[in-house]
Amino acid sequence: MEIHNQRIASLEGTRAKFYDFLDQYIQPEADQAESSRLTAATADSSQAIPCYVTQLQRMKDSEKTTLYVQWEHLVDYDLELAQFIQDHYHLLEPYLRKALQNLVRTHIEAYSVNEGDQSEKEFWVAFYNLANLDKLRNLRTEQIGKLRGFSGTVTRTSEVRPELFLASFRCLECNTVVRDVEQHFKWTTPVICTNETCGNRRSWALVREESKFIDWQKVKVQEKSDEVPAGSLPRTMEVILRNNVVESARAGDEMTFVGTLLVVPDVAAITAPGEKVQTKPGQGGFQGQGISGLKMLGCRDLTYRLVFLASATQEEVYLSYTEDQQTELDQMKANAQIYRDLTKSISPQVYGHDDVKRAVLLMLFGGVHKQTKEGINLRGDINVAIVGDPSCGKSQILKYVSSFLPRAVYTSGKSSSAAGLTASVVKDADSNEFCIEAGALMLADNGICCIDEFDKMDVKDQVAIHEAMEQQTISIAKAGIQASLNARTSILAAANPLNGRYDKSKPIKYNVALPPAILSRFDLMHVMIDEPEDDMDIQIATHIVKVHQRQERAFNVPYTMAQVQRYIRYARSITPQISAQAKDVLVSSYIQLRAGDAVGGAVYRITVRQLEALVRLSEAHARIRCSAVIEPRDVREAKRLVKSSIIAVETTEQEHKEKLMPWQSLNRALGRALESTLFVQRLREVEAAGEAAGSSAEPSQAGLPQKDLLSWYFDKMVESHQYQSVDELSKDYVLVCKIVHHLIKRDNVLIVLSTPSRSDEESSQDFARRQQQERVLAVNPNYSLE
Repeated sequence: MEIHNQRIASLEGTRAKFYDFLDQYIQPEADQAESSRLTAATADSSQAIPCYVTQLQRMKDSEKTTLYVQWEHLVDYDLELAQFIQDHYHLLEPYLRKALQNLVRTHIEAYSVNEGDQSEKEFWVAFYNLANLDKLRNLRTEQIGKLRGFSGTVTRTSEVRPELFLASFRCLECNTVVRDVEQHFKWTTPVICTNETCGNRRSWALVREESKFIDWQKVKVQEKSDEVPAGSLPRTMEVILRNNVVESARAGDEMTFVGTLLVVPDVAAITAPGEKVQTKPGQGGFQGQGISGLKMLGCRDLTYRLVFLASATQEEVYLSYTEDQQTELDQMKANAQIYRDLTKSISPQVYGHDDVKRAVLLMLFGGVHKQTKEGINLRGDINVAIVGDPSCGKSQILKYVSSFLPRAVYTSGKSSSAAGLTASVVKDADSNEFCIEAGALMLADNGICCIDEFDKMDVKDQVAIHEAMEQQTISIAKAGIQASLNARTSILAAANPLNGRYDKSKPIKYNVALPPAILSRFDLMHVMIDEPEDDMDIQIATHIVKVHQRQERAFNVPYTMAQVQRYIRYARSITPQISAQAKDVLVSSYIQLRAGDAVGGAVYRITVRQLEALVRLSEAHARIRCSAVIEPRDVREAKRLVKSSIIAVETTEQEHKEKLMPWQSLNRALGRALESTLFVQRLREVEAAGEAAGSSAEPSQAGLPQKDLLSWYFDKMVESHQYQSVDELSKDYVLVCKIVHHLIKRDNVLIVLSTPSRSDEESSQDFARRQQQERVLAVNPNYSLE
């Protein structure tokens, strides 16, 4: 008895000390802004003296009953008290709530009772910013009852249900009412009737009117991917949310939970398959006292509080940065070349492919979500597809994006089913009811879903994401559940071409096994082609060797990943508006793209979806500049990206037929003999002259530059009076260039011996034009002129 009294005195002493802490602690000025943000403060933070007394008024204004206590404040005030609370949290939790209740009664007495029946109102204490967080798989039985914290990804949430917290029972033998019986995660009745002459222990009836219920929700949390050891499966744990923190976790959120580890009976594990969970009477007049053995492993339920309270306005996002970060942000906004520098900072381990990186960058910034008066949502997320030859770095870009954002999911197409991508209906083991478990697209809500090997997906699985890609919802009609779930995510897909290599002579529908309905839902589709080119191969090889040699020091990027993340976080809070000039440029750009699509037969058509893509890309480009107005330059860059991605790789059927046109028909149109014969004869004359010159001849004399070959040809044509005007010669020049290209690429009559090198100040277009003119041609040794 004496030990029990000493224990009660110790607990009461802790309650008194915690009350003094809440009533007296003055917050340091450096932490006031942070505390104001985390507690969703609306008042001036300068009034936070003492800080927790001020928070009481904010609790009253927002009608909340949870007080958020920063752990560092308690450690700073009394280290011994903080350590005692952490080691005996579950035992002390009622006393901490009592201290808070006394504090409210002292400062805001009217708020300490319920308005209706004037009963005492229950208040809750939630700690955050614990010094050390545990890994989910490291939570063990020795930590039961202690204050702990861990991080994980929410994969499933249950509906909010009432939980009996403090029950009032009526004795069925003497009608005495026993009040405030705390429920310890199970149906708990009084041990004995308080009437000294009764002695009842079993016959009780619940008095619902005098009992107290609280909100209750169960969420399923999975271990973070970066904490899973090699060769292990990610662990999961069920977390109990109570009171004000219900409905604050969504599937896909990466969250930190703080609370205590408990052991409760696992009812589902001890029932037979298919048996309902229900109360059964004891046999032979004896009441069941529980279950023993290996099946009584228990499930660990935790009462937790969320750390992060999201802000949705630009000013609050800006103020959440430190002073140095705000200065850095202002410098990035003032950078006139921010678009170029951010592109260089995206996926630095992949060399080149700047337009692909620009597409990924615009996808990270995203467009603006809109909603019409009729309630129709217009998506602002940008979908990007990358089609390319093997070893071009597609998967590297996807892996970079999946690690860049907190709400990003990486999956492979062949191993992903329709239910795994969208959502599945599973049966809850406790309630025996069906519930929805989130798939990859739901987990990436307000983020990015990266799907590798997109072309390997089954057709039925591809159809499942049609709705998610355009309407950004997932409709479920299974097991009596009919729901429309949000999937507001961007999709970054990577696909390999058929037959291993991309054939530039064929349209994209002959290269990728994707239906037109899927292709039209991508705003940008880029093709990465692996072509042998000496200069580019040297640069790529040098870059890869440098990465292996110096690792992260090999990347000399303008901005680090953390800087880009902060800049994107700020820029996404801006909502740019379309100016009158940008509107005219948008309309004219769409008309020009639409006019180029007049020829039928293409698998990728320019439709209103591409017009909406132009709008989204323009909004994202304006966000990069941190501009609230979309300017014509934003639209022009969006048009350039659309043309360089879709139009450049999509060869229409008409163009394809022109390339495959029999050269006899082309020659009949020219009205003279086959030029290839003249070219072959001229190049063999040059080759023979080089062999006659002996060993002193240079190897390049075996061939002839294309410009010299064409100059010789047109000199012959002019001497024979084949042309009547300069315009006629110019038109013929274009056709002859096509013939030379055809002889190289398709007929293999001519081969390219060497190409010129590119100078530093030379643009891509100028170099391509000079390369075509100065490349050295020769006759294929295997070609026989009959």
